[in-house]
Amino acid sequence: MPIVLPGSHDWVKALVHQDDLRAFIAPSLAAASVPVTTVNWSGDEALKGEEWIGYLGSLVGIDPVFVYDDDRARPGGAPSAVLRASITGPAAVGWRDGLEQVVRYWEPRIRSGEYPNAR
Repeated sequence: MPIVLPGSHDWVKALVHQDDLRAFIAPSLAAASVPVTTVNWSGDEALKGEEWIGYLGSLVGIDPVFVYDDDRARPGGAPSAVLRASITGPAAVGWRDGLEQVVRYWEPRIRSGEYPNAR
C-alpha cells in the first residue's frame, strides 16, 4: 500500500521511544508550574518520513512505495525538542534502536496472525 506524503514540503517526525516517555515523567512533573508550561514530548531528532519509513521497511523486508500528493497527505511536523531536553535531558533511545525494538516485538506477532487487523 503506497504511503502518501506531501510533495511541496518535507514530512518530518521526531520519533520517541516508550522508555524515554516513561523517563520524561518525573522531571516533567518536577518542572510543573503555574502558569502551565507546555512541553512537547518528542525524540531529539527531526527525521524526514522517507528516512525513518525506509529504515522501518528495511527491517521488515518491504520497500516502501511513496506517493507525493499534497491533497491526500496527512499533516506532519516535528516539534522542537529543545525545551523538553532542557527539562528531561536527552532521549536515551535513538530512533533506529527504537524502531528495531518495535519490530522485534511486533513483527512476529503480526506475521503469525496474532494481530490480523495490523496487516
